[in-house]
Amino acid sequence: MFNHLDFLTNKILGKLFGRFPELLPEIAEITHELLEREKEKTQVYVDGVIDSECGYLFTNDYSYLIKRSKVINVSCSKKEVIVPKGGGIA
Repeated sequence: MFNHLDFLTNKILGKLFGRFPELLPEIAEITHELLEREKEKTQVYVDGVIDSECGYLFTNDYSYLIKRSKVINVSCSKKEVIVPKGGGIA
């Protein structure tokens, strides 16, 4: 996603600042740094949401555990989730 946004930004800047070729590299660098900064902030936020979801996984609803077990095993590989046949988490 970041690379796509960076590409679109450069394309738009090329159209907007095509008349000012000396300014274009400076403005492109500023926008790239801004996107990079926001990417890092977003990564921290997304990691927090994922950690929160992984930490909150406690339910006795067997159908919920079955539906979500594939997602949980991939994104929370360090935390083992055991789904017994009777329901709930062991």
